[in-house]
Amino acid sequence: MPFDQVSVLEVDGQMIAQEYAISKFLARQFGFCSKDNMEHAREDMYVFLSEDLCGEVEPLFFEKDKDKLAVMMKKFVEQTGPNILSRLETALGNCTSGYLLGDKISWADMAVFSNVGAMEYIIPNESVTLLKAYPKLTKHLDLVRSHPNISAYLKKRPTP
Repeated sequence: MPFDQVSVLEVDGQMIAQEYAISKFLARQFGFCSKDNMEHAREDMYVFLSEDLCGEVEPLFFEKDKDKLAVMMKKFVEQTGPNILSRLETALGNCTSGYLLGDKISWADMAVFSNVGAMEYIIPNESVTLLKAYPKLTKHLDLVRSHPNISAYLKKRPTP
């Protein structure tokens, strides 16, 4: 197993580690990646921006000290979260289809959906309040959520 850790995907006897390497591999396999190099770079740009959000919210999940958590939460809700969410909102402002790149769902759209979903899971009440300020992002999340395959998966997946 590469790096002695999960996530791991085995394909034809070869192991692929790391969540984003696996995600991008699968996105390419199933036609959710862009076709040219510039579009790949733009996809990665949005994926890693959404990963920044996830990286900032995850420590809130693990913090046990209530006083420290309160300070962290305040910073996230007032500064860090809005900083990242506003960038996603701005990116979506240029999109007529509702998707980040082109007129169909991409790996970038799914990554944003997943990483904002992590925020919604970790801080549900604060997420509702935060997302009210970002109508284009909220519409984008609804669009991704309504994709037939994603919608079907969400209906049957186990609830944490």
